[in-house]
Amino acid sequence: MSVINNPTTTTHETYYTSDGTLIHNGKTIQMKKCYYTAHATTIHSVEHAIQILDEIGQKYNSDDILPFALRLVEGTELIQIGDDNGEFGASDVITNCLSKIDGYNVLICITRRIYGAVLSDMYQNRKLPIIRSVTNNVIDNLKNYLLGKYI
Repeated sequence: MSVINNPTTTTHETYYTSDGTLIHNGKTIQMKKCYYTAHATTIHSVEHAIQILDEIGQKYNSDDILPFALRLVEGTELIQIGDDNGEFGASDVITNCLSKIDGYNVLICITRRIYGAVLSDMYQNRKLPIIRSVTNNVIDNLKNYLLGKYI
C-alpha cells in the first residue's frame, strides 16, 4: 500500500455547491491506483444532505461509490444515517469518527477515483484504515474552520 503524504491536491481545499454550501475536502490517500478523499459540510436537513451527496458524486465522478454518514438534529430528534454505497464497512467507520467528536448537523462522505486499478475485496482490510484517516482529517479541517469562524 502506498500512501501519498503530499497529494497533488491541497490538504484543505474548499468550494461552494450550487446552493452556496461550503464543502471542505480533506487530504487524498492513494492505495495502488485508487485515490480516496473525504468531504465534509454542515447540513440542515436530510433533503439538503441528499442534494449535497448528489453534487459531490457528480463533481468527483464517484457515483458508483459514495459512502457517507450524517448526524443531524431536527427539532428534538437526533437522526443518524449512514450507507456504505459499495464500500463495505465505510459508513460504520465514518459514523464512529463523528460520534467520537460528538458532531451534529454534519455530513461526511468519501469519494474514490480509480485510474486503471482493479479492486478486489482482498484489499478491504487496507481500505478501512484509509477511510478512517481521510475522515478524521476532514473532521479536523471542518472543526478548525468552525472554531475559527465562531470563536
